[in-house]
Amino acid sequence: MEQFSSELVAILGVGASMLGVGIAVIGLVLQQGRRLDRRIDGLALRMDEQDRRTDDRFRQLTDRMNEQFRQMNEQFQRLSERVARVEGKFDLLEAFVEHRKEPPAEAAE
Repeated sequence: MEQFSSELVAILGVGASMLGVGIAVIGLVLQQGRRLDRRIDGLALRMDEQDRRTDDRFRQLTDRMNEQFRQMNEQFQRLSERVARVEGKFDLLEAFVEHRKEPPAEAAE
């Protein structure tokens, strides 16, 4: 068997240590990747919950607004009916006043 030269042993030693460093770096990258995945998943869950709460609040707000618009519509309808009645009374009053201004009818012969 041939003897390995010291240069070859040194190259193999450096290569082995570089391989060890490479494996360590790969391990760190994988660990960081898993850590980031967990953090991203946690953020996604919190954002989903916030979206759900925001949707619920928006739905409640729009429901309240719709109810208020419905009530306002009813009030406007009642007001419109009251104004129509007042206008009718004014028309009667105006007709009465106009009728009184007419000269009396001549007595029939």
